[in-house]
Amino acid sequence: METEIWAATGSIATVFIAVLTLSAAVIALRAAKFAGQQAKLLQEQVVASQTLGMIEIHSRFQSEFRALQRTLPAAVNNPDWTPTPAEARSLQLYWYLVFDEWLTCTKMGTELTPLWAHNYSEGVKSALRLPAFKIAAENIFRGSSTFLGYGHEFKKEIESLCFSATGKPLKP
Repeated sequence: METEIWAATGSIATVFIAVLTLSAAVIALRAAKFAGQQAKLLQEQVVASQTLGMIEIHSRFQSEFRALQRTLPAAVNNPDWTPTPAEARSLQLYWYLVFDEWLTCTKMGTELTPLWAHNYSEGVKSALRLPAFKIAAENIFRGSSTFLGYGHEFKKEIESLCFSATGKPLKP
C-alpha cells in the first residue's frame, strides 16, 4: 500500500509539474506576443518621428527659400535676366542654402537622403538651367569657400546635376 501511495504521489507531482510547465509556456508565449506588439508600436513611433523630422526640416528649408525668392524679381526665371549686384548676392546665398540642403540630407542622416535625391536635387537642376543661377554656381566654386570641408564633394554633386540638367559642365 505504501508503494502505491508513493506511486500516486509521484504521479500527482508529475501532473502538477506538467501543468506548471504548460502554464509557464503559455505565459511565455503571451509575453513574446506582447513584446512583438510593443516592438511593432515602437517601430511605428520611430517612423512617425522620422517623418515629422523630415517635414520640419523641409519646412525650414522652404521658409528660407521663400525668403530668398522674395529678394528676386519675377523675371528671375527669364533666361535673359541679368541680376543686379544685390540680386547676384541673393543667388550666391541660394547656393549656400543648397549646400545646407545637400549637407543635411546626405551627411547628417540617411533618413533624409530621399529629400535630396527625389526633391531638392530636382530643384537644383531647374536652377542650373537658368544662366544667372549657373553663372552664380560657377562663381561660388571659384571663390574661397570650403563649404565646411565638403567643397570638393559638393562641387562634384552640382557638376553632375548641371550636366544632367543642361548637357554641359560648369565652367571652371
